[in-house]
Amino acid sequence: MTATERIHAFGADEGLLGIVTMPAERLLASSATRPFVVLLNAGLVHRVGPFGMGVQLARNLAARGYRVLRFDQTGLGDSAARPSGAPIEDQVVADGRAAMDSLAARYGARTFVVGGLCSGALNAHRICAADPRVVGMWMLDGYAYPTRRYYRHLFLRRIRNPASWRLLSRRIYAHARARVGALRGATPPADHAPAAVHEDGRHAIFYQDWPPIVDARRELEQMLGRGVRILFVYTGGWSSFVDPRQFDEIFPRLARRSQIRVTYYPRADHSYLALDDRATMVGEVGAFLDALPTST
Repeated sequence: MTATERIHAFGADEGLLGIVTMPAERLLASSATRPFVVLLNAGLVHRVGPFGMGVQLARNLAARGYRVLRFDQTGLGDSAARPSGAPIEDQVVADGRAAMDSLAARYGARTFVVGGLCSGALNAHRICAADPRVVGMWMLDGYAYPTRRYYRHLFLRRIRNPASWRLLSRRIYAHARARVGALRGATPPADHAPAAVHEDGRHAIFYQDWPPIVDARRELEQMLGRGVRILFVYTGGWSSFVDPRQFDEIFPRLARRSQIRVTYYPRADHSYLALDDRATMVGEVGAFLDALPTST
């Protein structure tokens, strides 16, 4: 028998909607001792995930014997709109807790692993930091604060690229023209109008800044202190992360570093559009879950 999928509504006024993927019957007994996996939205994409990533990840993990929930957070997909003025950080944690409460009531789940891509990675961090039931977390293209290694990489890449020199020469020429025009009393061009922003609050979900690095480190230390295992997976060319060694520059001398695994795929794109890259990432997440302690 193959995996089955069930639709659930939960949360306040059952305003959240998600799909639970259950493993095949022969794996159900062992799945009950493993953490329940919770997949979060990536940006503004609904629970299917970018190019179906959420569906593929859920079904592959179910084939490994995990119960998986992928759900739409407040304001996304088929879930209810976010209340006006509600802080996004508080709403994210409330959604995560509502999901775990529902899974505990329906399936007897006691421990959880949360994960996501991009803004979903940041939201996974928030939920993990706030709820002790979370024993594992993975972040796809998560925290990537610039470091000396990043700036050195950026400098070398630019000086080796002829286009960078052409761009620099155009900027110097434009600056010189502007200076000459100013000396002659010419009126500078008007600024462009700012880009339009969604008025329904969804932009707040998508355009989230990393927290101050000291706050991120403090919360990571707290998670690790209670035994949480964490997987960071980065792709090349999308963020300020350019080398797996950079993680220890971002968070030097992090306590319990052995509980963290960092993987870097320099040729993979942010959404794992290439099937081989996606299969590798899914396998990495599966192996991370397999290494987590099971409950009795």
